Amino acid sequence: MKLMGLTLIAAVFLTFLYIYQQVDPVRISYEIKSNKKVLAGLKEENTLLRYKLALLTSPPNLEKEIENRNIQLCLGDRLKMVELITTPRSPVRGVAPTGLTPASRRKYFIQGFLESLLIKRAEAEQK
Repeated sequence: MKLMGLTLIAAVFLTFLYIYQQVDPVRISYEIKSNKKVLAGLKEENTLLRYKLALLTSPPNLEKEIENRNIQLCLGDRLKMVELITTPRSPVRGVAPTGLTPASRRKYFIQGFLESLLIKRAEAEQK
């Protein structure tokens, strides 16, 4: 009788183990499918945000914002020549300090852009 009880307990345990092994991959596949949907949504949102950032930092938009806010840009009394150090990743812009947040990088980009506008305007006024 004891042996039969132990056999029955072992059979029930093995049955539950088998059922768990059959159900677990299905559950994991549902999680994977759900995570793929979330990832696709995040990628789409990332693309949209990058597009909006490109629009907001585009030269025509910056110029329009400067005009709308009546910001007067002027050159200082002295001009200073600065040699820009370039890297293979950034052949046009100078290298900003490392470890910056995206907002700080945007600030350096906007400063460099405005400086280049001022230099072009000064050259045009000299001609």
